[in-house]
Amino acid sequence: MNQANDIKKLVSVLNEDGTVLFIGSGISVWSGLPTWYGLVKELANYVKEEGLTYENILQEASVNLLNAAGLGQRQLSSQQFKVFIRQACRVGMAKPSVIHEKIVKLGIRNFITTNYDKLLEEALRLYKNNYTFQVVTNRQPTDCASIVQIRARDFIFKPHGDIDDTDSIVLSHEQYRSLYGEKNHTIRTLETLLLTRPVIFIGYSLTDADFIYIKDNLENIFKGRAPHHYAIMADVSEDKRRYLLDVLGIRIISYQTLEGLNGYRDHTPLLELLDKLSLPINPQSTEIQENVIKLNDSQVMSLLRYAAGLTFHIKYTSNIEFPINVTYGNGFNKTKGVQKLLEESSDQIVLIIGSPGAGKTYSFKKFCNNLAQRLKDDCISELYKESKLQVPIYLDLKLYNGSILDMAENLIPANITLEELIESTNCVFILDSYNEMPKKFFENGQYEKDLSGFFEKIKDSRVIVGSRTNEGIKINGITEYIMEEIPYSYVMNYFKEIGIRVNGRLSSDIVRILQRPFFFKLLLEKKVVIESSTSPNSMFQSFFEIVKSEINHKYGIAIELPLVLKSIAFSAINEGMEAISLQEVMAKLKVSLRVLNKNDQFSADKVLQILVDQEILIPLPGNKLSFFHQSITEYLAAMELSNIYRFSPETLESCLVNTRWDQTLFLTIGFLSPDDSAKYMKQVLEKDLTLAIRASKYLECDNETLVSIILNFIIENLQNIKHLTHSFEHVLIGMPVTHIHEKQLRILMNKGNLLGASSAGMLQEIKGEKFNSELITLIIENKSDYNFVTELGRLLAKRATWEDAFFLFTKLKEIRISDYDGLAEAVAEVLSIFDINRIKEIVVHIEELSELEAEIYSRYLGKLATEDSVKELIILIQLGYKEAIFQLYMKIDSVDFDTKLLNDNLINAVLTLIERDSDISFSTALLEKVCKIQPSLKLYLMWLKTSAKSHIKLIMLYILRDELEDEFWTEYSNYISDSENNFAVIGQFTAMDWSNREYVFRNIISDKNVEVFYFFLESVRHNKHFSHNLTHADLHSLIEWHVSIEKKGKDQYWLTYLTKEFILNKSDRNLQNILLNLFNQKDGRYRDFLENVIYRLSFVTTDMLSEDALNYCINMLSVKQYPLFDRNLGGISTEEFVNHHIVPLLSTGKGLLRNNLKEVLKQAGQLHRKRYLDNNL
Repeated sequence: MNQANDIKKLVSVLNEDGTVLFIGSGISVWSGLPTWYGLVKELANYVKEEGLTYENILQEASVNLLNAAGLGQRQLSSQQFKVFIRQACRVGMAKPSVIHEKIVKLGIRNFITTNYDKLLEEALRLYKNNYTFQVVTNRQPTDCASIVQIRARDFIFKPHGDIDDTDSIVLSHEQYRSLYGEKNHTIRTLETLLLTRPVIFIGYSLTDADFIYIKDNLENIFKGRAPHHYAIMADVSEDKRRYLLDVLGIRIISYQTLEGLNGYRDHTPLLELLDKLSLPINPQSTEIQENVIKLNDSQVMSLLRYAAGLTFHIKYTSNIEFPINVTYGNGFNKTKGVQKLLEESSDQIVLIIGSPGAGKTYSFKKFCNNLAQRLKDDCISELYKESKLQVPIYLDLKLYNGSILDMAENLIPANITLEELIESTNCVFILDSYNEMPKKFFENGQYEKDLSGFFEKIKDSRVIVGSRTNEGIKINGITEYIMEEIPYSYVMNYFKEIGIRVNGRLSSDIVRILQRPFFFKLLLEKKVVIESSTSPNSMFQSFFEIVKSEINHKYGIAIELPLVLKSIAFSAINEGMEAISLQEVMAKLKVSLRVLNKNDQFSADKVLQILVDQEILIPLPGNKLSFFHQSITEYLAAMELSNIYRFSPETLESCLVNTRWDQTLFLTIGFLSPDDSAKYMKQVLEKDLTLAIRASKYLECDNETLVSIILNFIIENLQNIKHLTHSFEHVLIGMPVTHIHEKQLRILMNKGNLLGASSAGMLQEIKGEKFNSELITLIIENKSDYNFVTELGRLLAKRATWEDAFFLFTKLKEIRISDYDGLAEAVAEVLSIFDINRIKEIVVHIEELSELEAEIYSRYLGKLATEDSVKELIILIQLGYKEAIFQLYMKIDSVDFDTKLLNDNLINAVLTLIERDSDISFSTALLEKVCKIQPSLKLYLMWLKTSAKSHIKLIMLYILRDELEDEFWTEYSNYISDSENNFAVIGQFTAMDWSNREYVFRNIISDKNVEVFYFFLESVRHNKHFSHNLTHADLHSLIEWHVSIEKKGKDQYWLTYLTKEFILNKSDRNLQNILLNLFNQKDGRYRDFLENVIYRLSFVTTDMLSEDALNYCINMLSVKQYPLFDRNLGGISTEEFVNHHIVPLLSTGKGLLRNNLKEVLKQAGQLHRKRYLDNNL
């Protein structure tokens, strides 16, 4: 490349908004400052003048300048070193030179310099006084976190320190090492800037140790394809230029020096080069081809740098990756690895809910890293020219500032707008820590409007949301997944592998704690000691003891960190701000150190440096910090709350109002004395039963009496609390019960349902295997109680013997029951712990099974998931047992087996069953899977369909639709037009591609056949290939039709529900505004139909409803019972509306109104993260 092209390229880089100029000591030499070697010589002279040993400094300087500097510096006191370094930097004498002026006039707004002096700052004040530049040194970790943001501007980063803060100066080997130790944030900042920005070096030595380290890292990250940086250097040969480009990824722009006086080289040509570089150029624009936005090469390079910066340093210990799974989807309680879900999910919007320490952030960052790596590879390999790039955008909502779009815009490269990125790539937005969003945005409702605008803007981009609960999450079309704990068996096997024995009464408690990924990761990192840990509180205590020991060893400081930090954590929880300002942290550190009488031993600055070094506090952009995990914040806040509670028990009342306090409240009880614990628990119980039950599991002292109080409260108030919460039964599991609670547990067990099952589970913990016979009796006697019986089956399966299973199965002969779903699941669960050969001893005559026995045997085989179970399920289908169809469908593509088992006999058997009952669930889906695994069977279907008729032919064509698309759609249209047909069959066509079939959809709406429309809705409900939206005319037609339909049949509610869901999912924002306007109209003829639709619109609040519409909503609370799990008025209520209109009604409301008010307040509480109800209501 010739000089002209070099300059042209460099001018282009200089004109990029984020470019960084990296300035070395060669620039300060122009102002009379010494070179590196000259600095060490002056140090030797200063040491000599002070009467100290200097000869060894000069000797070492010829070999190793860093060692020589260290020899001199170690002999000087802090004050002496300060005097020397100011002399060396010519403070008060040196002025910016002409080269400083030319550098500033290049237009660069971001600088790195290893120079200690203030010449650059002075030059910027002289020649660029319309900007204010932030100076950041290696002693400012929070400021470092701000300048690494991709759109940070106007900063001067001084990794080697600044003359005004001699403690920041890096001169010796020891001080260089500190950059990789206690000041490692400095190296991370330097690496990040080099990874994410175009950098131009000038006056800098490319042999500096820290620079070589960083460049080696760059080469490892980019595998020899690093985005090039640039360096302006003197007299560089072509061979050396090629070497530096190939090895370090640095493109050299060289200038030729002139012969100077006294043998020195004259660098005047550098000034001429800088003049040439000052010329402006026209920026490269985004390409638009055929209305499709394409990124230009400069933007792709920016994305490459962006991807490189998306590294979150997720730590793996001993290369162990523990399993983190989620439970998901459609009622089958299936589990899937969270990474597999994130990679493969076709859902546009996913919510992952996980308890504290469940591994949400860990999983999201790992997924983000994977996407970033692929993005780098795709940019380097130029795959972006063939297909859209996938771009992850990770948003930590603890830093939410009122606009998610602004947060995202500030994370992406400056030369790409968010709109361009959304149009030209496949964006994946990861919204982490939703529950940690600052409380002020929850309380003023701003986040709701902002979230609605965000989803409008991002179009079809994927969104992944992480939160502890679904409180306050009002998003249409979201798919919810629950993050599971690490399997119990995995933790136990890990203990066995590393030789740890966990025995005794507390063993299960320890394992339960370590099932949370946060704690398990601490164990892997040797940050906790499990021998002394029997509760979350003791686990945290163990963590801080180890950190205390590390700090004492490393810094020689003995400090009780929890006592220093608890007030900071309490303030963070109380104010609802996980991101805490640096000023507040420093102020509270000073107060804590003074209270502990430690302020004379070490400063708040020193403690903060240690906390950042130990990664207890994490620097965040905007001069903020947070604890490294919210669980740590909550533990420390609990310690502070326990101290406050002892003197001011009324403090608890204000904490109970806001649900963000819940985890802190659980942990607080572990710090209280027995008497205070009892008083505390009674206060909690009066407000929230579920909270009290959870808190009981954190008791550190004698807890039998408190547990008895809770159980008695449940018994005495069962009718009232059932209206308050629908799921507290699940929370009962794990309560610390003992034999003295047996009588109370039996009373609750006899209530049946989930409450009875939870109580039975606790009784089993007390009584062990002796309880088996009682469980069998309960299963048989309560065979019609689905929830109770299925849970009892799972309990019995934990400890059942073969005799128990045999007895239970033989008892079935005596049972006559039509609704046997729960009983079948319970018995199948018990049988599932035995292998198939054993079970065949009791399932002898397979061809003579009753319906109940066939259902049980099919479910048992489904739980096995082996080749033998697949064989047996096929036999059952061929014998005419429809019960086996669903189980085979669920397992056929997840089990290894001989696919020759899938043959025409199976096809015939399934078709025969469909002939007998066209509404067999999953029969069509099973045939489709069979043909996918064994494609040759499609030829058999082709032959069969020539003589098939009616719904059988339609099913065959559905399976063959890829080959016979037009014939299928013709048959489908004809089938739905004949009112004599059974339309249930079309409800199973859930994967049809509706592209270019809008006319069929329009016909279904215009024909107004209730049966057709109902099963059409069932078929497209989760179909990703149905993308048609409703028109204004469609909307009015559907509403008018449903308003006119008479209430009839048991499916009427579900038809109305599906219709409303369809309207919500297939209406754009304009149509949704029309729905709102219709609801607000005074005549209100559509209100009964639209009420629930309005409650489910994510952007609607009560502020948007007319006075007449609000009166209607309130009046309806006295008229009809609202379904428990559907959205109601509480889902759109503002806090002001709740406090002024809903809460006052409770004092006079009775019967239906009172029950509905409780449901409204429950949903409003979830939305606002408040507790509007208590157990006395």
